[in-house]
Amino acid sequence: SGLPAGVPVCAGSADHIASALATGCAEEGDLLLKIGGSADILYTTAHGEPHPRLFLDYHDVPGRFVINGCMASGGALLHWFVEQFCRDVPGPRRFAALDAEAAAVPPGCEGLTVLPYVLGEKTPIFDPAA
Repeated sequence: SGLPAGVPVCAGSADHIASALATGCAEEGDLLLKIGGSADILYTTAHGEPHPRLFLDYHDVPGRFVINGCMASGGALLHWFVEQFCRDVPGPRRFAALDAEAAAVPPGCEGLTVLPYVLGEKTPIFDPAA
């Protein structure tokens, strides 16, 4: 780097990697499901083997990697759905109301399919226009 010896160096990380560290996901096989605006499945491993349909990041813990499956609109889609279909339900009870309605539908959702691509998509299709 050309820096003289003794100069302090500080490194940061992306929010999803910092969240893995903060939740204690640091050992082989640790898994974190993180839902914010996006949704991530973060898997901690000591093996940095890339996969063409997933992201691979360095962990904040030396010698560890994070395999990352990320949907661009995980939490954003949930927020949109609640705002569209539960406007008349007070805030804290909105998800409970949706859970009750979902429980009344048989497995398979009577053919309903949700494609969560309201903000494009990251893994596994890598298509910002999806």
